[in-house]
Order: sequence, then structure tokens, then C-alpha cells
Amino acid sequence: MADVPAFPVCTVTCLVLQRGYSFALCSSRFALIPVCKLKDKTVFWIAAILLLQPYEWGRAIYAMINPEYVPSTGHFIPYFELAQEVTSNGSFFEVLRSNITDGQLYSNIWQVENGRLFQTAALFMFGMLLGRRKYFMKK
Repeated sequence: MADVPAFPVCTVTCLVLQRGYSFALCSSRFALIPVCKLKDKTVFWIAAILLLQPYEWGRAIYAMINPEYVPSTGHFIPYFELAQEVTSNGSFFEVLRSNITDGQLYSNIWQVENGRLFQTAALFMFGMLLGRRKYFMKK
């Protein structure tokens, strides 16, 4: 299969940023680069394993083994509260600054705590496979 050109990845990243889905930037850029030269079958299996969310399975198994385990969640809440306050009452430039700082932390920490990190990377890999096969091209 031909290599995936860098331009579509950059275009996807720009579109993602314009629509406010900052979490996709990290997953798309850093998850596709290591697998872009691999065979389709290999990328498929990596994506399938990531879609099963191995980190969450590990936490579940650990919780079964260790009954005293309490998952630590909610680390995103302080950043959420800061971003929410500025979004509700701030000016355009204050909201912009908050989205770049607090909003990024809120989004990315929430993503890790809720198992979206592996899932998002897997979905981008499946999208790359569909693009390689020109699935969305009119014939």
C-alpha cells in the first residue's frame, strides 16, 4: 500500500481544531505516525486491540484482585470549572485564552480518565484504513 501523505493528516487536524475537538489533535497526530507505514492488516489489529480499551480492562481486573482499590477520577474538574466560568462570563479573548490553557487540560485529562484515549486513536486508525481503500471516493 502507498504511504499516507502528511497533507490529509494536517487537514484533519486543522478541521478538528476549528470545530473545538482538541482531543483529536493528540490522537490523530501521534497515533497515526507510528502506524502509517504498516500493512493494513497490522493497523487493523492494533486498532481493534485499542478499541477494546486495554487500560480500562487492566483497571477492572486490578479492582477485582484488590477490593480496596478506588479509581481516582475527577482530576479534570478544577479545569472544567475554570473553563465553564470563563465561557459563561468572559469576553471573546478570555474564552480563547481559557480554551488554549484550561480547556486543553480539562479535555485531555477527562479523555484519559474516561477511557477515550485508546478509543480515539483506534477510530483514527480505522479512518486511515478507510482512506487507504478510498472508501469515500466516488467511482
